[in-house]
Amino acid sequence: MESLSAANTTFALNLFKKLSANDPTKNLVFSPLSISSAMLMVSLGAKDNTEAQMSKVYKDTFYQNEKGGWLGGGP
Repeated sequence: MESLSAANTTFALNLFKKLSANDPTKNLVFSPLSISSAMLMVSLGAKDNTEAQMSKVYKDTFYQNEKGGWLGGGP
């Protein structure tokens, strides 16, 4: 099982690739930990279709444990 810090690093690198794809020569500043933390908090209140869509985003980086907490890695 991958640690949460490793999962956040994977998320950060994937997000950086997406954000910098349009113009890789420009400077880019963002906080991947803040983004992932906010998204995970929002996902706790998500229901139905929104919950399913958010789960798809997290499937490769995070997984939800039995108590509803998000952990690094995959099942």
